[in-house]
Amino acid sequence: MANILRYIFCSLLALVNANYKFTIIDVGGYGKSSDGGLFTRSILGKSLEPNTLNIPNSKPPPNTEEPLPFVIVGDEAFPLKKYLLRPYPGVSAQNDESKQIYKYRLTRARRVVENAFGVLTQKFRLFYGRIQLSPENAEKVALPACILQLPRK
Repeated sequence: MANILRYIFCSLLALVNANYKFTIIDVGGYGKSSDGGLFTRSILGKSLEPNTLNIPNSKPPPNTEEPLPFVIVGDEAFPLKKYLLRPYPGVSAQNDESKQIYKYRLTRARRVVENAFGVLTQKFRLFYGRIQLSPENAEKVALPACILQLPRK
């Protein structure tokens, strides 16, 4: 299908911590692609595979002794990787209680990311619809907005 309106699609991929703070921001991925495709081709995705982002080694959560790895949560569109958690596809978790619990907990974690983008949109109404800027200027606006979107204390 041709892009009749001549829009240039630009994506914003970000890692968000539990406090709704954007920790890594990647603007780009021009064109129409799935989130997983954009992630795989992004600087962020390419940096995670060889671990050039210096992600810390596994460590135990507070009040426990068993170390757990640092992971990223994504939706079904993202590829399954050792550092990226995603839900079970389709209805495969329907009759398995442990898979349903996993899916519920993963959804709760993903909600933090969705809420961070929601706060960003509320603070900067520019992100409600199409941004009438060139890709270069859209990047110059998106990066500072993510940095300025700090949670209230």
